[in-house]
Amino acid sequence: MRRPAPSLPPRRPPGQPSRTPGCRTVRRTWTGSPRRSAPAPSRTWPAGSGGPQNIATLFNDVHAAYQNALRWRISGDRAHGDAARDILNAWAGTLKEVTGSADRFLAAGLQGYQFANAAELMRGYPGFDLDRFKTMMLQVICGRSGR
Repeated sequence: MRRPAPSLPPRRPPGQPSRTPGCRTVRRTWTGSPRRSAPAPSRTWPAGSGGPQNIATLFNDVHAAYQNALRWRISGDRAHGDAARDILNAWAGTLKEVTGSADRFLAAGLQGYQFANAAELMRGYPGFDLDRFKTMMLQVICGRSGR
């Protein structure tokens, strides 16, 4: 016997805060704030042992882009959309190479999927340079994670 599909709660009116614990948690994180520090992209992304690393800078920026993109999609708040767009555009225009130990393959896959998810949420957003972002993903991230 087939179970009926669970009903979704009614949509909340615009501007009314969500009552779910998950949404409250995201709202409290610094990465989900549109007022966090500016993105800090670099030309080279060294991952793994054997030299200086900026992996924390990248994963914090990617996480912030995703959380802000998600918050923009849910709430419609353009401040979050602008923050996500600015982070994605900054990395897409700067990152040219992933280097380091074998950890670079894992890092490219882990941060690459979150980059892709944030960009998909931002597709069609004013000022988001999807073509430049695709080029970065294909030439830098996918090129590294697929070898």
